[in-house]
Amino acid sequence: MVMGREPTPYTITLVYKTVYASHSSSEGGLSGIPLQLDVYLPDSRSSGTPAFEDNGVGFPAVVYFHGGGLLVGNRRSWFPDWLQSEFTLGSIDLASSSEQGQLILLTGRLSAQGVAFLSADYRLLSPTTGHDILEDIQDLFAYIRKDLNPALSEVTGNSGSRVNVDAIAIAGTSAGGLCAYLCAIHLSPKPRALLSMYGQAGECLVRISRA
Repeated sequence: MVMGREPTPYTITLVYKTVYASHSSSEGGLSGIPLQLDVYLPDSRSSGTPAFEDNGVGFPAVVYFHGGGLLVGNRRSWFPDWLQSEFTLGSIDLASSSEQGQLILLTGRLSAQGVAFLSADYRLLSPTTGHDILEDIQDLFAYIRKDLNPALSEVTGNSGSRVNVDAIAIAGTSAGGLCAYLCAIHLSPKPRALLSMYGQAGECLVRISRA
C-alpha cells in the first residue's frame, strides 16, 4: 500500500488526461486510465488574505509532483501538508448542477498566502518510459492553461475561483523533483519558480560504469 492521505471533502479532483492500456485477457481491447489532478483553493474569507479571485486575475499556484522513485505513488502519496496548509478550516458553497453542499477548505502556509496548491498524477515506470512521463507533464500544463479554470467554475459555481496561469510555480519531492526539473527544461512559458526537495537528477536513469 502506498502511503498517502485519504480523499477529503475540501479536495477538487479533476481528470486532466486519460491514457489507454491494452488488456492482458484473451478478449484484448483497451482500458482508459484517468490521470487526476487535486486542486486546493485558498479561502481568502477565512484566512484574511487578499481576494485574488475577485480581481479577475486568479490565484497564483504551485503545481506539486509526488515522490516514489518514478515507480510507486500517486498525487496523494507522502503529501506535503507542511507546505500546503496548517489545517485551519474554511468553506465555500458549491452551486454547480452536479455538486451540492459545501466544499471544506484548508488554509495555512501557501493557502494563507492566497496560493492554490495542485497535486498531479503521472504515469510510473515500466512499461511506461521517461518520454511518457514528460508527455504527461506537458499535457498537464496544457490542461491547466486551457481547461482548468472552466472546470473550477463549473464545480464551484463561481467564475471567480480561478488560477492565474501566468503565475505558476512548480515543486516536487525526490522523483517529483525530477518532474519539476523537466517542467523547467521543457515547458514554454517557463514556470515562475521551482522548489526541489532532494529531487532526482537525470543520472538516476543512466547506467554509470566505474573504473
